[in-house]
Amino acid sequence: MLIISQYEPMEIQKGIYFDCQIRSSIAYNMSVAISMMGLDIVTFEDSIKLLIEEQEALRSAVKIDTDGLPVMVVYDNVNFELEIMSTEISNSEDEGIKKIIKLELSKEIDLYSAPLFRTKIIKLLNEQYVFILCIHHIIADGTSVNILIKKLFKYYEKLSVNKTMTCSSDSGYADFSIRENERVKIGKYEAQKKYWTNKMSNIASSLLQKDFKNKSSVKCIGVEKRLYISNQIQEKIYRLAAEQEVSTFMFCLGVFGVLIHKYYTINERSVISIPFSYRLDEKVEETIGCFVAMLPFQFDIKADYTFSAVIQKVRMELITVYSNIGYPINLVLRNNNSMSLLERSSVFNVSFVYDKQDDVVKTGLLPILIEQDDVAFSGNLIFTLFDGVDGFHFKIQYKQDVFSNEVIEHMGKRFVELLELLLDNPYICLSDVLN
Repeated sequence: MLIISQYEPMEIQKGIYFDCQIRSSIAYNMSVAISMMGLDIVTFEDSIKLLIEEQEALRSAVKIDTDGLPVMVVYDNVNFELEIMSTEISNSEDEGIKKIIKLELSKEIDLYSAPLFRTKIIKLLNEQYVFILCIHHIIADGTSVNILIKKLFKYYEKLSVNKTMTCSSDSGYADFSIRENERVKIGKYEAQKKYWTNKMSNIASSLLQKDFKNKSSVKCIGVEKRLYISNQIQEKIYRLAAEQEVSTFMFCLGVFGVLIHKYYTINERSVISIPFSYRLDEKVEETIGCFVAMLPFQFDIKADYTFSAVIQKVRMELITVYSNIGYPINLVLRNNNSMSLLERSSVFNVSFVYDKQDDVVKTGLLPILIEQDDVAFSGNLIFTLFDGVDGFHFKIQYKQDVFSNEVIEHMGKRFVELLELLLDNPYICLSDVLN
């Protein structure tokens, strides 16, 4: 293995790296599990190797330079072998499979040894298989995982027919990182720097006072609860969001803001974090890498507002936040001692995510995504709006050493109740909702 290039990590990567030095890196493990039928394991392994050859992120690792600082390095090749495990289990939803998935999720990934991901195939009975991927967030984001899965099945289909295939190296991630670091250094983001410095100096995170325990999580593995929304409610959301000239995400974020204000904070203003995909260059649309910006979002909700007014404020705030992507929030936090990432009241402890995904690629393998009850993530709580081709639902990921199962059950129930109320009464005064 030879190093073919190296570059300074982007600030998001630095933040992840240094956080991993303080606590277990498991918090940044990202995993996906997919059940399949009639898999050719050799062809599947060759497909993964093709992806490794193509994507520099999959041949990357961390190296410490002579000054003791981390740098990202890209190798010409890596040692990879698809792990294979046989079982007597006949159902991919079996508790035994879930335990294996959790075990894979719970293993640390060595940041200094490429590749920064691992894969496993579990052989079930009756020609069934489960594929498990676990990849570190320092080289990938949620969009990257989707890209990886799509490309993997695409290459498998082609190899199944042609048996041979070549692909060229995609250097988009390293090129993007180098360019962004340079833009920060030469002051291309001065306007954004000024905006976030001012914003963060006046921000206080949502402490989620009432039902939640007032402490930060020390665990890396959390659990996930899912809420399925009826097609009737789904259509109402789409229709009312269009009428209000906001996106589905903006509408549901507004509902979440009212929920937080009604039940979980004592302040008129509360702050959460929202991950924004930072793929501003079309050249990296199919590149695997950590192209995500975690940005604080501030709710300003008062009793005399209507819900319609709230989602319009959400719309304007999101537009402003998005227009100021570029200057790394990590640099602002680093220069503001009162806003440490490790503080109990960190704005990154609670996140709201909009995740719009296509279904798993349709192939002869009949792949089906396996829902995971156990998930790894940093922070304390992630509330996700999932808008997929198979339906519309929410999921709440939370740390059990911070939140009780009962509190999360109540949160989900309250969210749905508020959603139904506000869908029927978008111009209702919040004084009638908050009391």
